[in-house]
Amino acid sequence: MVTIRLPENLTIKYLSPPAGKDTPWFTCLNRYSFSQGVISFEQSLVHKRVLVTPEDYQEYKRSCEGLARQTDKQAVLERVSQTE
Repeated sequence: MVTIRLPENLTIKYLSPPAGKDTPWFTCLNRYSFSQGVISFEQSLVHKRVLVTPEDYQEYKRSCEGLARQTDKQAVLERVSQTE
């Protein structure tokens, strides 16, 4: 798990929803959360098979590419105005 404490003048504007994929070859889950000024990121990857047969390669490749698109998201931060 990766955790990042934000400075007091920043907060989350957008945080990616959980993304995951369950295939015959792997199960992957990425999850972000934000609480009390801390962004947390957790990733789980479980390999089910070691080899991909030539017949299954195109489906495997599509699964990997789809997961890459799902997980290629970014958190968006915004400044919080500080009043004194």
